[in-house]
Amino acid sequence: MRRLPSLAALLALVATLAVVVTLTSLPATGPAAAQPSTAASTAGGTASGTGEPARPPATRAVVVRPVTSEGRPAPGWTTSRLSGSVTCDGAAPGAVDPRIAGCYPTAYGLQACWRSTGHTVLCVRDARGRQLFRVRHEGRFPRGLQAPTEPTPVTLALDGGRRCLSRVGGAWGAPPQHPDWIGYYSCTQGASVYGPPDLADGIDRTGDAWRVRLLLEEQGTLVRRHVRTVWYVGTAAA
Repeated sequence: MRRLPSLAALLALVATLAVVVTLTSLPATGPAAAQPSTAASTAGGTASGTGEPARPPATRAVVVRPVTSEGRPAPGWTTSRLSGSVTCDGAAPGAVDPRIAGCYPTAYGLQACWRSTGHTVLCVRDARGRQLFRVRHEGRFPRGLQAPTEPTPVTLALDGGRRCLSRVGGAWGAPPQHPDWIGYYSCTQGASVYGPPDLADGIDRTGDAWRVRLLLEEQGTLVRRHVRTVWYVGTAAA
């Protein structure tokens, strides 16, 4: 006949099971428990928590080619006729190719001109505008013109949305803080680019993110601005 376990043995077995259950339900301790998960470590990374300002992107250079080597408007550019005449002398400051001239008087606001047909030149005022201006030129169109070693951008785009055009003559004042400074670019939203005379075109090319000093005309204050994009002019293939 099979013997049943005694009451004492049953009580001892129940007590042992209770201890096992208690131990398995306790939280883990020690170094393994203190290690954070991979997701938590990534979420608190140093990319956005360094406290250092983000570096501005490198200034982007764009070359537009509004006129062909045969002196005709490139596709996508429209032409308007100007009255009067101009005289052309010397290379255009914003040219990256030869045979692109600067033409005057400055009242026309012409940044660069190409020899065209019928004793006329095709010129641009704004490298972003896709608009050409045809005007008669006096005398001989200059020969042997070479592009400047370091051309001056025709147009700038700055942080904050301002657009600036290279100065073409005219009488400008100076910031009260720097009476010897020169105005280099006229910008939208009531501002102008100024700088010392030895800065060539007012652009600080230190590093790959260029900067300018902007005079906010209404406030009369000078601020630094990052130059996002610059535009030069070249000649399109025929």
